[in-house]
Amino acid sequence: MADPKPQYVANLIVQEIRNFEFQDLRIIAHDVIASHNLIHSDESIWDYVEQYVEDISNVLFEKESYARENAIARSFDIDQDGEKYYVKRIHVPFSSVYEALCQISPKQFEHFCADVIKRMGGKSIVNGGSTDDGVDFIGEDIMLGNEKLKTYLPNNIYLIGQAKHYCDGHEVTLKEGREFIGAAMKFRDKMIRSSKKQFQPFIFAFWTTSDFHKELKDLFQSMGVWTLNGEQLSSFAYDLGFTKEVIESYPCL
Repeated sequence: MADPKPQYVANLIVQEIRNFEFQDLRIIAHDVIASHNLIHSDESIWDYVEQYVEDISNVLFEKESYARENAIARSFDIDQDGEKYYVKRIHVPFSSVYEALCQISPKQFEHFCADVIKRMGGKSIVNGGSTDDGVDFIGEDIMLGNEKLKTYLPNNIYLIGQAKHYCDGHEVTLKEGREFIGAAMKFRDKMIRSSKKQFQPFIFAFWTTSDFHKELKDLFQSMGVWTLNGEQLSSFAYDLGFTKEVIESYPCL
């Protein structure tokens, strides 16, 4: 079995860290690797940690910087003292929502994303399945801003979205992002050919419980795709009134 990539370990740490006091990143990384049985012997785990702790910390610092620059709520903090790195969980009100989202199934997650659209005041349907053509949920009659905009917008927004449920350290890859863009454009073109959607404004959305590869973030940003990672989506859902109990009540699908 190949050693896990530092990016993968860092993603697991963000999802699973529970200590609210700063703790040595080496210990946290060791415990995460051991709990997932990513490396079999304890000695090999420590060898890996010593070799890659700086790379893991760089990923976490990058996540922190990106969140700060884009005004994104984050659930962890990282600090450095000499050659040592320390990480802790930050108490945020959406933590329980984030944890609940990680526990539901991918199919339940698609229904959750559709329900987010409904709580925004729009209409939505789940389009997931073997014949979804790469589009998992669809939103319609979505208003940008407030009710007053109805006076100025000729049509409401039509949303084409994909929901990617990853809670095991994996992040959305550049390949997956490109595939979604192709699928969404094909889906949009099919809608435009119908008279009902001929003059409809479209937006693409990609929501995940995990995070996006750095190159994919840049690509999506350049194309205006509405992205929400696990922490952003949980924070947004919390603001819309979602609770841990609501998410846990989704029927098994």
